[in-house]
Formats: sequence, C-alpha cells, structure tokens
Amino acid sequence: MTKTPTLDPVTFEVLKNSFITAVDQMAEQILRTCYSFVIYNRDFSNALHDANGDSVAQGNGDISVHVGTLHYTCKAVIAFFKGEMHPGDVYMINDPYAGGTHFSDVRLVRPIFVGDEVIGYAQSNGHWSDMGGSAPGSLTSWPRTCSARVCASRPCASSTAAGSAGMWPI
Repeated sequence: MTKTPTLDPVTFEVLKNSFITAVDQMAEQILRTCYSFVIYNRDFSNALHDANGDSVAQGNGDISVHVGTLHYTCKAVIAFFKGEMHPGDVYMINDPYAGGTHFSDVRLVRPIFVGDEVIGYAQSNGHWSDMGGSAPGSLTSWPRTCSARVCASRPCASSTAAGSAGMWPI
C-alpha cells in the first residue's frame, strides 16, 4: 500500500502564512506606487495560483468578489496561451466572460518559473476608472452592446522573451 504524502501542521502553517504574506506585500507595493485614487482606496485584489490556475493564497485585505473569481481568469489565460508562456511575460485581461467581475476590473497575470517550468502564477486585479467607453468613466445607460460602453480585451501579452517588442496586441 502506497502512503499519500502529507504536510505536518507546522510546515503547513509556515507555508500558508508565507504565501499570504507574499500576497499582502504585492498589495503594499500597489498602494505605494499607484496613481489612481480608486486603486489607492483599495479597489484591487491579489492572489497566488498553482500551475493549474487554482488559488493558493489571497491577501488579508482583498475584496471577496475579486478573489472568488481570480482563478477563473488565471485558467482562461493558461488556456489561451498554453505552451507559449516565457519568463518575463505578463498577461492582461478584462473580459467578464473569462472570470472577470466587470469590464473596469483589469487583471494582470504573470507566470512564475523555476527553470523552464511554470510552477505558479501571480495575479493582480484593479478597478480602472475609465476603460475608453463612449462616456467618461465608462458609465452610460444607453448602450445596447458592451463595445459601446467600454473597450474589452481578450487575454493579451506583453513579453520580454524571444526578442519580443513588448507590445500589447489588443
């Protein structure tokens, strides 16, 4: 009979708190460098995911509606760019049909590599006050289509790998 490997409770707590601390430090970095009043008032969340896109950790001050859907977005990015991820890549998406909450929540997903293998993903989600719609703030009551309200993006990448120019092909 094969024994299933398990973590002892102390190792589990050390790892869990290390991951949560890393996510909280991501939030602190965003707060210290943001220019947006909306972001500064904590309309953002962060998470760490495993290699399959499942959530591993979220921050202590994150918004539950964000963190409850971040893994869907991570899985959508993985599916869209399967086999094409490189160290240094960052993926941007604001598609509510790919796990997002609404168009103004823009998500950035970055793969974490050890050697050539993706072992996880870091993700940040923040509310952008204007997404290029037909009215300031991307808020209107008359649109009949999503494109009249906002500029939506399928997953797109900015890459520093393989001589890429680092463009966002939206």
